[in-house]
Amino acid sequence: VLVTDRSGRTVPGLGREDFTLLVQNRPVEIDTLDSGCRAGATEDPGPRPSGQPFQAPAGDGRIVLLFDHHHMDMGERLDTLSAAREIVDGGIGPGVQVMVAVLTDGLRILQPFTSDTDLLSAALDTMEEDVTIWARLFDPPFRPLTESGYFRDLSRLLDVLGGYDGAKAVVLFSAFLGRSDDNDLWYLDVAHRAAESRSAIYPVYARGLEPPQGGKRTEPAGGSRALARLANESGGRFTRLTNDLSLGYSRAVRDLACRYTLGFYLEDSGMNQVMDSQNITVRVRGAGRAARHPERLREWTPADLRAAAVRSAEADPERYLGPGIRAFLLYTSPTPRDFSCNLVFRLMIEKGVG
Repeated sequence: VLVTDRSGRTVPGLGREDFTLLVQNRPVEIDTLDSGCRAGATEDPGPRPSGQPFQAPAGDGRIVLLFDHHHMDMGERLDTLSAAREIVDGGIGPGVQVMVAVLTDGLRILQPFTSDTDLLSAALDTMEEDVTIWARLFDPPFRPLTESGYFRDLSRLLDVLGGYDGAKAVVLFSAFLGRSDDNDLWYLDVAHRAAESRSAIYPVYARGLEPPQGGKRTEPAGGSRALARLANESGGRFTRLTNDLSLGYSRAVRDLACRYTLGFYLEDSGMNQVMDSQNITVRVRGAGRAARHPERLREWTPADLRAAAVRSAEADPERYLGPGIRAFLLYTSPTPRDFSCNLVFRLMIEKGVG
């Protein structure tokens, strides 16, 4: 939970008695509360004036720079890449670790979490120089018929983040203008996995202040209802109405520096199916205070968690390398009647996935 006052400053020093938690609109007892607000009350970052160099706010935590190539043209990709380079060159912030990833033909993680700005710069260079990433366009007639692959890859990233401790933020550079009142199951899956992995999505509208095209306004100026839904349901914030594309990162760093974690029990809910969902509402005592938090929750069975871990291992295999994993490749001789060579793979995982 992120708590702010009416001017946008974070609010430290709260206790369990200051929160009211409702699940499915019914009050639930808060069993534990952990406060991580070492920076104290801090102002909400604002857009940088033109020409002012980027300077990261104080904070710590893990942040993903995620580039949505499904919905950005070449110009928008260049603009967001330039903003990311400003962030890295200006210093990502003390105690911050950054991952670089792109949604293209599948999820591509170009750099796992690191605080080494040289490695981050190299990952951004790779994204621009790798023809399999940069040259892949999704404009008609090459656009997929549905957004299922896009949501699937976004969910897979959240599975990856579930393997890392603590709260995370995903700064999503995107120009996604899809519907927000449809595809509920896909949105719900993202929201559930965001809550499970303790990850908030911070979309940044890649078109900035660009006016709607064609003289017909189909979306709010400088915004996207679809991106707003991803932000709201995950407990993040949507950055729009600005050409400062680095602002979403600054907000994510500031917000991660002051968060509360509420622990509670769900009893006899019977929520075991993949798409079962429960609404979460958190209220904070005090005039003008507001709370941002995941809006959806589902219970995860051990089988669900194992499946999510396998999905994450496919996208981020380096996390699972080590003495706890052994792989064997066995070749079988072809028979006279069948000249195909069967490959048998065996993977033993003694730790981690299970």
